[in-house]
Amino acid sequence: MNLYFVTGGAGCGKSAYAEALCERKARAFGGRKIYLATMANDGSPETKAKISRHRQLRAGKGFVTIERQNRIGQAAGEIRPGDCVLLEDLGNLTAGEMFGGQESGFAELPEEKKAEVLKKKKSEILAGLCALAEAAGESGSLIIVSNEVGLDGCAYDPLTMQYIRLLSALNRELAARSALAVRLVAGIPVILKGKEC
Repeated sequence: MNLYFVTGGAGCGKSAYAEALCERKARAFGGRKIYLATMANDGSPETKAKISRHRQLRAGKGFVTIERQNRIGQAAGEIRPGDCVLLEDLGNLTAGEMFGGQESGFAELPEEKKAEVLKKKKSEILAGLCALAEAAGESGSLIIVSNEVGLDGCAYDPLTMQYIRLLSALNRELAARSALAVRLVAGIPVILKGKEC
């Protein structure tokens, strides 16, 4: 599996880094550049501005955009062997899986049921990501952009902490499976695992 993991805090340059990596991989293997957008548009000015900014950043770069806020594995049918798939981002996908779709009542579940649902969600997200990587094949790539959350030392409500724990578990698992794991700090890539391609 040609899996690449890019993480960092908000506004650190991870999206631009991932796009440049996707460009290099697509050029090397001749596949399409797929931008898998996971942010749900809640209609707020902040969300609209963020989506617009990301669209502007990739405008004219030849990306095919696929939008999926949950059930990410269903997008595998749109991926061809040799494609470079850039998933932007795992934090939004995780939120979509926890709070969107049929499981929108997650917050109201009893605590013992929440743990069971989160374990299932982790497995489903990982299986969906593996389906994307398999669809891209040996000559393709999957680049996953994620977020570093919960590092600020703040106390969060239990629901937010469950989200942070799920995203952190996914980050650890995906970094372990990746050929390259990179953390962006103030725009500077810090290689955690592997080497830049």
